[in-house]
Amino acid sequence: MGSLKKQISNAIIELERLFDKRLYENNLPIENFNHIKTQIEHQISNVIESEVRKFTETHYKFKKIDEFRWSREIKKLMKNAMKASRAGNYNKAIDIYSRVIELDEKCIDAYLDRGINFKKSDQKGYAENDFNKVIELCQEKISTKKSNSEVLFNIGCAFGYKGNYKRMKENFNASLKIDTRFNDKINFELEKYYIKHFNEATQYLDNGKYKKAIEMFNISIELLPKRYEAYLNLAVTYLQTDNDSMAIKTYNRALKEMPDNLRFAYNLGLTHYNNGNYKQAIEAFNLVVEKSEASSKLYFESLFNMANAYAMMKQEDKALEIYEQALKNDPENTMILFNMGRMLLIQESYEKAIEVLEKVLAKNPDDYDANFAIGTAYLQINNELIDIFNKKVDNMSESETKERREEMDVNFKKALPHFEKAVEMKPDNSSAWQQLGTVYVRLGETKKGEEAFAKSDELRAQGK
Repeated sequence: MGSLKKQISNAIIELERLFDKRLYENNLPIENFNHIKTQIEHQISNVIESEVRKFTETHYKFKKIDEFRWSREIKKLMKNAMKASRAGNYNKAIDIYSRVIELDEKCIDAYLDRGINFKKSDQKGYAENDFNKVIELCQEKISTKKSNSEVLFNIGCAFGYKGNYKRMKENFNASLKIDTRFNDKINFELEKYYIKHFNEATQYLDNGKYKKAIEMFNISIELLPKRYEAYLNLAVTYLQTDNDSMAIKTYNRALKEMPDNLRFAYNLGLTHYNNGNYKQAIEAFNLVVEKSEASSKLYFESLFNMANAYAMMKQEDKALEIYEQALKNDPENTMILFNMGRMLLIQESYEKAIEVLEKVLAKNPDDYDANFAIGTAYLQINNELIDIFNKKVDNMSESETKERREEMDVNFKKALPHFEKAVEMKPDNSSAWQQLGTVYVRLGETKKGEEAFAKSDELRAQGK
């Protein structure tokens, strides 16, 4: 183009010289010369534009053909590389991706996929270089204001392969703020890494490598903070290492992300209960009771454990109230009935305790605890009668005295089969033999009583 301009300029100078000569020789007016000169310039300009247009169109046409051929070649190579990678032939895939990069040194996909194959073939240094190159190329686009959701998605992928999940999520989130074109792919990437680290964590847990398990579960939570499995398993890992405080923190952390997941609240309550934090346990169980269906198992178990917590805090009235509430859900539940009977015993409501505990035996006659508790209730009733008898004995008639003794004998006789059943169920329990001996003696069976006392002493000496 520069040479063409020079030629045109020289031609115009030559024309000026010729016209000057003719003007001098023929005395032509100057206006005629200028008019002719302008016409010639326009003609030359039109010729130039036409030639340049033809040249440009021809050049663009060949350029487009080259670009099309180049694009087809790259697509073909990328397809072959992915095929090799899926077949596990990582080195072949790496070679093909390298050819793509030779054709287009700024092909982000080629660097990213080659880095993945380097990583799969344990060439971590080369993989790191390719992932860094992806980040560099994407950041170039951002710096030149060509940032879009795809660029940010690719940066996120590169950071993911580098194991920097915080930066990965930052770029994924930035991509989604622009548009949601890559939403499904982002979810796939997050799910992929979540499953990978979750599976590794469970393997570490099964093999007793608790520190590594904790690390992997925490990474899983970082990736998908609203997936409950990782929280539950992380808490279990802490509990297995006797780190209950961290298990409690894990459940609280989970509840912040998923406040409607009542399993976390229930497990939190159990952990507090087992650590003697009864007030906090009640708060957690109450959360479940307030939010769950009254017919659900979780509702019932939370009520039951909340009542137990009140019992441990020696708030027997509140415990009984909640046991009765739980009993409406399951009227024949022997665990509730037994605990109610135990609360009534503590409150010295012995007749009511016996009435409730008999319902337990109606379901399970061989229940050791219920038998022992009923026998104990009858003995406690007699102890009260003995206290009354001792206080009033001087003022009691012979018939009243006889009536009191007969009443106590009836209670001893009612207690007897329960203690006999207790020692049958647990023959190594010294307390059961002690109580049985007391009943035998009170009923006049002294020899049996002495034998029972001897057995109790023997077991007690053995720590039983």
